[in-house]
Amino acid sequence: MSSVVEPSGITSQIWQRLLKQSDTNADNRLSKDELDALKTSYQGDVDIDQLIRSFDVDGDQSLSPSELPSSPLDVEMLGPLLDWQEYGKADAATRAEDDKRVIDALFQRADVDRDGFLSRDEMEAETTLRRTRWLEGKATDDDPVYMIRLGADQDRLGPEDFLTGRRIPLDALKVIPPEEIPADVRAAIQKVTEEWQNSPDYQKPLTAEEHRQQAITDVLNTPLTATYMARLLSQLSAAAARMDPFQSKDNGTLA
Repeated sequence: MSSVVEPSGITSQIWQRLLKQSDTNADNRLSKDELDALKTSYQGDVDIDQLIRSFDVDGDQSLSPSELPSSPLDVEMLGPLLDWQEYGKADAATRAEDDKRVIDALFQRADVDRDGFLSRDEMEAETTLRRTRWLEGKATDDDPVYMIRLGADQDRLGPEDFLTGRRIPLDALKVIPPEEIPADVRAAIQKVTEEWQNSPDYQKPLTAEEHRQQAITDVLNTPLTATYMARLLSQLSAAAARMDPFQSKDNGTLA
């Protein structure tokens, strides 16, 4: 296991990786030309001049590590959605409308090449960014849950391939105390557990902290593909749009 990484430092390390990968002249900063090169793989609306105007503190027309934002990656900005209780009580038409907004937003931020489908690279970038939000403590019970239909082409996922819903908070679930479980059921559970633990393939489950550290390691080792770097560029663009008083307030985020 790698050394412990504090969640608050994940975003900073992600920006450091992006800078190292894109800094072609090795001067430890991103110039306008280097940012323009990043933009070529992203078909969304990214204003490089705005990025520099928003983050370039020392006025050298480039972005150094200390000038890149240290705040967590953007949250999904979908507007008001039905919460899990409202969603469960809503009629089919209302749920379908809510689901469509969620899936449309997924494609708006994740479909980097704007071809109307999500590739493996685009889904990996989306999964990494969502995992980062969780690790940074920004994920909430109101975040939508996505599932892919069985048999879908994993290299070319369309909107019809996704199902979505809402998480049910743990405190809303009814937990049955062990003493209320029938004795024969408890015995069956115990037998299955012992057989599993005694099998040659058994591996002791990770603790919550070990699981968290493994997730951090996975995020920080995600390959910096052109697609993933394009998503990170869109994160910078969204942050810059919120900071820049000249930017329209209608500009969306692509987290």
